[in-house]
Amino acid sequence: MRRSVLVPPFEGSIGRALPTPGRERAAAMLIEVGSKDEAECVAAALKNFGSELVNPGGNWRVIVQDDVELAPLIPALGECLRDNRIPAVKVSVGNRKYVMQIKPG
Repeated sequence: MRRSVLVPPFEGSIGRALPTPGRERAAAMLIEVGSKDEAECVAAALKNFGSELVNPGGNWRVIVQDDVELAPLIPALGECLRDNRIPAVKVSVGNRKYVMQIKPG
């Protein structure tokens, strides 16, 4: 079974990096993907979170609206990655940046 994980670009616990799930709401979330197909897939998977597909300068990204609860959003994104075999995406929330990737195994 493959699981998705967030890999922060720093040493430390992810628990300290993200707000407590379900208790806080995020700023707009920017998800950077590798291709148009991946972007369309992620945008469709997160449509209930107000996702928007953008392509500034040829870089495919999905923006999720402000004030979205993280608790259901993160698993929905992970499920999309697993189901569509997207190896990794870059995720920015406010001034924090992460890589969400499928954990081998």
